[in-house]
Amino acid sequence: MQFILPVQEDGVSQRHATTLHIMLAFLLFGIGAAAIGLFWFTSVSPVFQQHGGAYKPFIFFGIASILGSASIILLSVFQKNWMRQERNSLIFRVVEFILLTISSVLFFINKWNMPAALFGIMALVVIFAIIRERNHAKAGNITIDTTGVKLHTRKIDWKEIENVLLRFGTLTIEMKGNKIIQQNIGATTTDGKALESFSREMIETHKVAAVAENDW
Repeated sequence: MQFILPVQEDGVSQRHATTLHIMLAFLLFGIGAAAIGLFWFTSVSPVFQQHGGAYKPFIFFGIASILGSASIILLSVFQKNWMRQERNSLIFRVVEFILLTISSVLFFINKWNMPAALFGIMALVVIFAIIRERNHAKAGNITIDTTGVKLHTRKIDWKEIENVLLRFGTLTIEMKGNKIIQQNIGATTTDGKALESFSREMIETHKVAAVAENDW
């Protein structure tokens, strides 16, 4: 059996990218709810009735924001691996940028300069995130098989390892002598439980082999 894990260099972890998705999604959800509320207010306000009635862009933008943000939240929570794939993450970054830009424009048109500036800055943050994530180079693969763990140019035998964990996008290798190696892992379909079970089996097998060799 063999497990191949794509390595990510430090700088933009998968957890940070997902956290930013979720934060922006909650922000957009709130904006969408507020936009729908403003549509309702402009539809009943006598002042707006004298100037053409409800401001229709609010309702369209509000519905789009709520649907888009709900999709991002659900996928980030229940489909993490799918969401963390570079192409899928980029698509939702573009959606976030478009919605934030529309928010800024709508506020600016209505002369609400403070929120217009705020959402304009948030749109720029998304652009920055896209650039960082796109330029974030992969650093090769980690291979785990019956011979041990191949980490970059280093080969670690099972007899040197106490435990292997793959949790929340981070591979942790607990070495003998209280040494720990950690590496950020890119988007992968590898089953963490299967990898950990295989690693425990290999560790125990090599422990038994070492004891038998010493007894001999």
